[in-house]
Order: sequence, then C-alpha cells, then structure tokens
Amino acid sequence: MPYVLPEVRERLDKDILSAQNPGELGYTVAMLIDAYIFRNSRDPEKPEFWFKDVAELMGTIESIKMEVYRRVVVPYENYQLNRAGDCFRQNTRVIEPDPPDWDRGHG
Repeated sequence: MPYVLPEVRERLDKDILSAQNPGELGYTVAMLIDAYIFRNSRDPEKPEFWFKDVAELMGTIESIKMEVYRRVVVPYENYQLNRAGDCFRQNTRVIEPDPPDWDRGHG
C-alpha cells in the first residue's frame, strides 16, 4: 500500500489531481476505493462488504487496468517498436483471423 507523508496526504485529500508520482497516485486511488466502500456500505456505522461487492469492485479495477493498457500502454509500445525496432528475433507477427461476417445472422 502506498505510504505517503501526512503533509502529502493533506495535499492529495484536497486535490486528487495533484498526484506527482506512482506512490501518490496509488494513495489517491486507494482513498477513492475506501470512500466508495464506505459510501456504499449497508451500515455506515459499521462498513462491511460482501463477496458480491468485493467481486464487483475487483472487476471494476481490472476493467480500468485493461482499458489503461489498451488506450495508453499499447500505443506507447507500438510507437517505441516503430521507432527502435523489435527486440525479438523470432517472427512475432500475429496472424489476424478473418473478421466475422456480421451480415450473416448468428443464432
């Protein structure tokens, strides 16, 4: 878990967009999740999560991770590959399957 100094926490708690490094970003995300758990708890005096809640939360986090990979990491990797060339000696080209024929009805 990210451990940030109290004065940094104070800044981040006031402005979640002020994260300046991965530790601060991790703290900010953890605090958003903590707030989500608390606000969606069945009993605000005794916050609790059930398996369904945990599974939904983890699924959401995983979906966000995959979207960041698809939208941020892949374009960066493709740029670097085109700029510097591939480091793999094997032919790593993926053969794309034929696209589905959406006009042909499925069912």
